[in-house]
Amino acid sequence: MRIVLFDLGGVVIRTPFEMAPDLESRRGLAPGALRLHGTFAPERDELWQRRAAGDLTERRYWHEQAVRIGSEVDVASPDPSRWLMDELYDAPEDRIVRPEVVTLIDELEERGLTIAALTNDLSRFHSAGWIERMSVFARFDPLIDLSDFGTFKPDPAAYRHALEVLDVAPESLLFVDDQRDNVVAARDFGIPTVEFDATEVGASIEQIAATIER
Repeated sequence: MRIVLFDLGGVVIRTPFEMAPDLESRRGLAPGALRLHGTFAPERDELWQRRAAGDLTERRYWHEQAVRIGSEVDVASPDPSRWLMDELYDAPEDRIVRPEVVTLIDELEERGLTIAALTNDLSRFHSAGWIERMSVFARFDPLIDLSDFGTFKPDPAAYRHALEVLDVAPESLLFVDDQRDNVVAARDFGIPTVEFDATEVGASIEQIAATIER
């Protein structure tokens, strides 16, 4: 195994659900007012249940959440998803990035592994200035952003594209993603995987390390 291929959102950077309390505080809202629960309380998030069932894409999930939240805080944006992500991630890098994953990246690089990233929506959800501000992204070589590629994980074409960019066989990778459908699709493509659980970060990192050791 030569390369560890990370998803970004939910793995390297915290989920929007984890960033929601900061936004509620900045806007003077009561804790939990945004009603963003996702994987942390799926029974309280009907849209997330539809996402998990495959009835909604990730982009559609966030669009519908952004439209709902925008109407509740009296914001009308021509691009609701970008507006919501701008609001949620208006924070210092050390609040956004998981320090445990940065430590893991340090350890993997010390062992001579290549660190790369495959993300669906980086430039779709975030501005160029914000992306440049996140110094951790410079650690990924390459950082493959599918925002304008035309197809996204879990479409097999996304993994085929990544393998072409990296110029490796599937078994040379370990792919880490927090979305189960993305993990299953990569596994079906022959790529070893770890499903990252944002509710169990320590255990997920241990699983990555153990998988690399095999």
